[in-house]
Amino acid sequence: NTLKTVYADENQPLVSIIIPTKNNQKILRRCIKSLEENTTYKNWEVIIIDNNSTEKLTRLYYKSLKGTSPVTGNTGLTEWNDQYKIISYSEPFNFSKMNNLAVKHAKGDLLLFLNDDTKIISPNSLEEMVSLCCQKDVGAVGAKLVYSDGTIQHAGISFLKTGAGFHPFQRINEKKGGYHNIMNVVRECSAVTGACLLTKKEIFERVNQFDENFDLYYGDADLCLKIIESGYHVLYTPHAKLLHEGSYSI
Repeated sequence: NTLKTVYADENQPLVSIIIPTKNNQKILRRCIKSLEENTTYKNWEVIIIDNNSTEKLTRLYYKSLKGTSPVTGNTGLTEWNDQYKIISYSEPFNFSKMNNLAVKHAKGDLLLFLNDDTKIISPNSLEEMVSLCCQKDVGAVGAKLVYSDGTIQHAGISFLKTGAGFHPFQRINEKKGGYHNIMNVVRECSAVTGACLLTKKEIFERVNQFDENFDLYYGDADLCLKIIESGYHVLYTPHAKLLHEGSYSI
């Protein structure tokens, strides 16, 4: 007994999809293939930020994207074409730093931070997230992420009074819906995971991007809290659904 609001989305702004990765050719290929073949929303670019990949297959995959030849500039940026960019990051892994660097090369008005171990399940996932994020009072949108066994990996983040964050409903069968079907309705939450987080570039820059002191965890939660403090809503939508292996790269 729930209703879904469908928002008109006539403009279809460019979405810059930012994917940090290292030596993960097979899993990254699956992620990008799902974007190419299983996404109704077509106005996007991919920015891969590579953390010193050494595997030959990974390097060959980068060159194979769209079958064009790379041209490396002085900024560490390797451009294949208008839809794909590769950025080299040579420092120790830092999720926040890597994403902040990639944003400097993003052309889109919207930024989708996406883990390489994700795969789009619902073809209209990006379309659903964009339609919500384009509302003037919305600052960030997260998706329903499920493990390969059909249980919930992410359906919004909550915080305890101690400050610790956690994922309610984790490992619960997604079809059960939870209390009052709360897993299957759009709702406001304290934060959404950076494994699949869509935000406006303008807002991202206004709140001073990811805090680079958070090298691995909590950078996404901190970003969402800053967005809320700035007067915007952070939303979870079950109508965007992706597979997420969960810290596969790590």
